[in-house]
Amino acid sequence: MLGFNKPDINYHIGIYVRQSRDENEENIETIETQKKLLADFVKKNNFGTIYKTYVDDNVSGAGFERYALEELKKDVMACNINLVVLKDLSRLGRNNAKTLLFLDFLEEYGVRVITSDGRYDSLKDNETVGIDTWYNEQYIISWIYC
Repeated sequence: MLGFNKPDINYHIGIYVRQSRDENEENIETIETQKKLLADFVKKNNFGTIYKTYVDDNVSGAGFERYALEELKKDVMACNINLVVLKDLSRLGRNNAKTLLFLDFLEEYGVRVITSDGRYDSLKDNETVGIDTWYNEQYIISWIYC
């Protein structure tokens, strides 16, 4: 572990945004809206400097073979970022097992993860994270069987 998980650190931040399309092929929430929301969240909380914003546009959260997510992973391994900010955990992924594995990967590199919805902060005790990621996966399952 690289030791970045300290609450008083001036973070180098990676903002990750993802958007898929609804059944009418329309944007559910725009990328620009997410980017602004997260940049404002970072500024309001004085977390540090935004290193990069990673954008996966029109990409399902079911798979983890996403261009921007791979870029984020490379920057984590290169120690370019030590905080990842997301709107909520469903933006990271809608596959329970893969989302939890990715969160474990970030933890191994000492990267803090915070969601702007206040439901997840990897520095805190997150006993319900598995339930939350399972719930996010149910959205995909309901589309498959409906």
